[in-house]
Amino acid sequence: MRLKNNFKELDEILKTTGQGGNIDLSDVQKHIEMLRRKTILEQHKYTVFFAKDGYWKTYVPDPDSKKGRRLIKRRDRDELDDAIVKEYRAIENYVAPTMRNVYPLWIEHYTKKSRSQNTVKRAVATWNKYYAHDKIIGKRMDKITPTAIESWLHTRIKEEGMNAKQFYNMSLPFRQIFAFAAKSKIIDNNVFDEVDVNSKLFAKRQKPKSETQVFTETEEFFLMKLAWSEWQEDHLLGACLALILLFYTGMRIGEVVALKREDIEGMYVHINRAEVEVSDQVNPTRFVQVGHMVVDYAKTSAAHRDVYLSQGGREVIDVVSELAERRCSADILGANPDAGYLFMNGNKRCNVDAVTYRLKKYCKILGIPFRSTHKIRKTYVSKLIDGGINIDAIREQIGHEDEETTYRCYCFNRKTKAETNILFEKALSTVNTAS
Repeated sequence: MRLKNNFKELDEILKTTGQGGNIDLSDVQKHIEMLRRKTILEQHKYTVFFAKDGYWKTYVPDPDSKKGRRLIKRRDRDELDDAIVKEYRAIENYVAPTMRNVYPLWIEHYTKKSRSQNTVKRAVATWNKYYAHDKIIGKRMDKITPTAIESWLHTRIKEEGMNAKQFYNMSLPFRQIFAFAAKSKIIDNNVFDEVDVNSKLFAKRQKPKSETQVFTETEEFFLMKLAWSEWQEDHLLGACLALILLFYTGMRIGEVVALKREDIEGMYVHINRAEVEVSDQVNPTRFVQVGHMVVDYAKTSAAHRDVYLSQGGREVIDVVSELAERRCSADILGANPDAGYLFMNGNKRCNVDAVTYRLKKYCKILGIPFRSTHKIRKTYVSKLIDGGINIDAIREQIGHEDEETTYRCYCFNRKTKAETNILFEKALSTVNTAS
C-alpha cells in the first residue's frame, strides 16, 4: 500500500507540473529520489532508538555478518536516516563475488578471446555438467580456501574416475573464473594458485580397443566401393567422393568439405581453411546449433600444411576438379557462391553432416558398427605406420603438433584377430618352412 500511495503521489506531481505545458525532468527525478528514500525508511524493519551514550542507533542488513545484521550509529537522527538509506542502496547494488555471479562475466570474456566457438561450447558444457548445480558456486570466492578447493576437486576426480586430461578439462572453469575475478579486482587474490592436486589419484588412461577406433582393410575396401558405386549412379552426390578422399588422405572432415580448386597443386593439397559448426548462444549456459560455415583458417598452426595425394587421392581430385571447372564455367554471373568448392551435393557445398550420413548408411548396409569420420583419420595413420613411414612425416601429413599424439592416440591394429594371429605365427616361427 505504501508503494501504491507513493506512485499516486508521483502521479499527482506529474499532473501538476504538466499543467504549465513543460515538465522539469530534474524536479521529477528529485521527487523520485525523495519517494525512494521515504519508502526505504518506512520499510526499515529494525527499531531506531536513542541510546544512553547520546547516539541514534539501529541495525541494518549485512550479508557478510554471521547474524545477518550490523549496528550503525550517528549523533543526529537525520544523519542516521541518511546512513540507513545509503546502506540499503548499497545492498541493492551489491553482487556477491560467487562463482555463480562471476560466471556470466567470465564466459562473455572467454567468448571474446576465443577464436573457436567450439572451445566456448566445451567450457559451457563443462560448467553445466560439474558446476551449475553444485553448492560451491554459491559460496563467496574470497571466503573459499585452497584446502576447500582441493577437497572439491579430489572428490570429483574419485567420483568420476578421471585421468589427467579429463581433470584438466573439468577444472578449467574453476581455474579461469578465479583468475578472471582476481584480474578484474572482484577478489583480492587468486587462491587457486595455491591449490595442490594429488596427481596419484588420476586414473590410468586405458587405450581403447582397435576395433572401436579403426576400420579393417576389408571394411575400408567395401565402404569405398559403396561410396564409388553410389556416386556413379548420381554424380550430384559429392559427399560420396569426399568420403573416399578421407580414406586416401587422412584429412579432417571439415578440411575436405572446405577444399577449393586453388588448393590443389600437383600432388599436394594445401590446407588453409575448414568448415566449423555455427551456434547461437541463447544465454551463458546454452547454445543452439544453427548451421555450418567455412572459415579461412585451419584448426591449429600445424594444421596449415601440404597433404600428399596418393594415386587414388589424385584420381578423386581429378574428378571433382573437372566437375568444379564445369560449374564455374556455367556460373558466368557468379550467382552461386558455392560453385568454387570441390565437393558439392547438387548446387550446394557438401557439408560435414552429408558425409557422416553417407558413412552411417554404408556401415548399416555392411552390417558393421558405425565409427565416426575421425576414425577414418586414425585408420589412415595406422596404415602409414604399418607401411613403415617415418613418424615425423606422418605427423606433418595429418597436421599434429607433436608425434606423441600421433603414436599414442592414432596407432591401432587394422588386422582382424585371425589375421593378427597369422602374423604372430610368421614372426615367431623358428621352423624354416621352405625346407
